[in-house]
Amino acid sequence: MPKFNTNNEVVKAYLISVCEYWVKTYKVDGIRLDVANEVSHSFCKELRRKLKALNSEIYILGEIWNDAINWLRGDEFDAVMSYPLGENITNFWTRGNK
Repeated sequence: MPKFNTNNEVVKAYLISVCEYWVKTYKVDGIRLDVANEVSHSFCKELRRKLKALNSEIYILGEIWNDAINWLRGDEFDAVMSYPLGENITNFWTRGNK
């Protein structure tokens, strides 16, 4: 699957404009970024800034498979999907504290 170069200003502007269109036209109130750790931090920050300007309550979720603290400093995502944490919680409740 091809990857977008989200460090490229033209690519960044296009992708953000698509998200802005969805929010303006369809009143989308949440965005999920798949494999978000492969998207540049500058893209995530600009996306958040522009979408929150359109709807301050829009929810931005990123899929991060590892330590996600860098995306949760208040300037990128509102939350992340943490599969390793989910697996640990499931294991705790189904197998005990092992």
